Amino acid sequence: MRIQICVNNFILAEGIKVIIAESLRDAIAGHRFYGPNLQDPDIVLFDSQQKIDDLKKAYPQSRFICLDLGLKEAEIACLLSLHGVQGIISPGLAPSMFGKALRLVCQGEIWAEQCHLKALLGDKPHHHGQDLHKLSVREVEIVRLVASGLRNREIADHLYLSEPAVKSHLSRIYKTLHVPNRSSLVALVSDTDWLNH
Repeated sequence: MRIQICVNNFILAEGIKVIIAESLRDAIAGHRFYGPNLQDPDIVLFDSQQKIDDLKKAYPQSRFICLDLGLKEAEIACLLSLHGVQGIISPGLAPSMFGKALRLVCQGEIWAEQCHLKALLGDKPHHHGQDLHKLSVREVEIVRLVASGLRNREIADHLYLSEPAVKSHLSRIYKTLHVPNRSSLVALVSDTDWLNH
């Protein structure tokens, strides 16, 4: 099993490498930032500071596991459902279970601990889906572009708006839909299947 570690923290990356060596004797671990950088790894371990879209482009054949270093429920749900991440690992996971998680994901399974299942399967407030219909036509366009992965500057260029205007629209959208940030917005619209209407 070939495992690429994509975290900016050198000490954390070295600790992960030691745990991998102790729990998976047949595994080879590399560091994206601190070398060696593995070609075509089976698994990419990353933290929330990394952009999942960039990692998927760099490692198109790999399976992805996110190290939860303080993710919010909406971010976890977004990673698992929208971005197709195959696992989320919390900092409290025992090293022996860490090895098991890596093995299962490598075999095509999904790894989600109990605390992460709540984010994915937990009760969602029902009124949010109804609130989507309170958006203006322009706000709907912006939500669709955000959900497709565009940044504020790209949305502004696409809609012939200024970047501050896009930010202003997004603030109103967050308030209307009762979501705190972009990830929560994407999780909400993907969860309600609203983008397909």
